[in-house]
Amino acid sequence: MDIRLDDRVALVTGASSGIGQAAALALAEAGAHVVVQGHSHMVELEALADRIVRLGRRAVVVRADVTSTADVDRMVQTAVDELGGVDIAFNNYMAEQAGAPGDREAGKRLLAKSYPLGRLGQASDVATAVVYLASDAADFVTGQIMFVDGGYSVW
Repeated sequence: MDIRLDDRVALVTGASSGIGQAAALALAEAGAHVVVQGHSHMVELEALADRIVRLGRRAVVVRADVTSTADVDRMVQTAVDELGGVDIAFNNYMAEQAGAPGDREAGKRLLAKSYPLGRLGQASDVATAVVYLASDAADFVTGQIMFVDGGYSVW
């Protein structure tokens, strides 16, 4: 099944890296125009917008603090003014990792062994689910909890 989001407008928060960036690109690849938001890392957001434009889609970068009602209102108004509205909203919350880089890598390898699929999830795994849920293919999906966790929750 070819999932298309042609000419829909997606708003993705936390889009400068990781899951947010992967979701923004996946939505654009499926045909959506994308508003990418970040509070910092504007160079990364501009580079992401350039990648989206190279895919033939429109992209708008918005610097906003999603904890500020005024910033969120301005972000949505920018989407309306620049792209005609918002059809898809992916509110991507971010988490920081603690510890030294070497410790994290060893921890990741150990943790991956506890997943039925034998690997940790990638940002693209979540991005694929985002595109599906934003598409008409999911129009009869309601009230579900979708675990994108490699089987960890049922292991």
